[in-house]
Amino acid sequence: MRFFLKVFLVAGILLITALSCSKVNKADEFAKELENLMNNKDASTIDSYVALDALYHKVTDGLSAPAYYQDGFRQDLEQEFSLGKVITGANNGGKYKFIRMMNDTTAMYRLLSDEGVNYFELNFKPAGEKDFQITDFYGYVSSETFSSNLRRLYIINLANEDSTFTHPIIEAFPKLEYIAGLHAAKKLDAALRAIDSLPPSVQNDKIILAMRLNLAQMVSDSALDAAVEVYKKSYPNDHALQLKLIEIYFMKEQPEKAMTAIEALKTAIPEDPYLDVLKAQVLSQLKKYDEADKTIQAAIAKEDDIEEAYWTQSQIQMESGQYDKATAVFGEILERFGNNPADLLENTGDTLFSAFRASPAYQQWLEQHPADQSALGGQSDSLERLMQEYEALMADSSAHKHEEVHDNHKH
Repeated sequence: MRFFLKVFLVAGILLITALSCSKVNKADEFAKELENLMNNKDASTIDSYVALDALYHKVTDGLSAPAYYQDGFRQDLEQEFSLGKVITGANNGGKYKFIRMMNDTTAMYRLLSDEGVNYFELNFKPAGEKDFQITDFYGYVSSETFSSNLRRLYIINLANEDSTFTHPIIEAFPKLEYIAGLHAAKKLDAALRAIDSLPPSVQNDKIILAMRLNLAQMVSDSALDAAVEVYKKSYPNDHALQLKLIEIYFMKEQPEKAMTAIEALKTAIPEDPYLDVLKAQVLSQLKKYDEADKTIQAAIAKEDDIEEAYWTQSQIQMESGQYDKATAVFGEILERFGNNPADLLENTGDTLFSAFRASPAYQQWLEQHPADQSALGGQSDSLERLMQEYEALMADSSAHKHEEVHDNHKH
């Protein structure tokens, strides 16, 4: 009897496992289909997969509104508020890449575009003949779901329609306008303190948490640390925070802290080689060129069509004095992506990479591949953005030193 029971249990476990794998495989296939639709900017087909009922209830649950207002919003949801357009509109000259299934119904994507890197989580549910329907969409840069954005819009418009309607967001409007005025007047400390006077539910809104981070980074490192803790307390498992911190610490020229944020995000998204591209850039800033070179080579081995990775590799070699290797990578960039790095280098001023540009290796490259002034506008956006960021860092560093000298003279 026990033998038959064991056989029955084992067979049951195998059947459950097989069904689970089949479910995951179908979800994986759907996620990859969506990747193609997003890259082809097929908003209408994406919209055909949206679960409008689920989205409508996410937006309106718990909010009492007149029937005409509910009906009007439902009509707008079907005709005006296109999730497909939001997803494809974010793809500004870039490319979505499916990273992995986070669970049975959540797919993660990376977007590399003119604006840099972003990650998205797309939620869907099993449904009838189409197998799956999209229920929501979460972007790391905005730190908001599509539904929460629509809900805020629903609340604001409802308050304009119904004078008796009240909500913490509406009640906080005067204070938010006051905070915006303080920000405009560059009274950043006061603006940061004013956020603490908002209702707790409003303080925990992702938009307000992002506002706190942006203000805090301009006030002081301690203010930023405090803002980070507030964010973590409200959303302890939100990986979007680390992406925000990577950008903040790059801007603040704090490579060690940027590295900490990158490693934290790598723990959450270990499958994405682009994070190693960022890590290599930080290692280069720290002048750890050997480690930077190994890191960028590993990133390219995992995903060989990220142009920024090759530019990062050449930049590491330019900075470390390996000029022949740098121009060899230029050849990769030209062959793979059709872009001549000289087109950018010859239009970035005389001081940027001046030693490299004076070297025989680069002069030979320039002789064989002359810079095309007319090609600059069509140059790779990721390459141009990287150069602009590098120039900005150089300019910020120079301005900071100038301010220090100026302050010393004053004292």
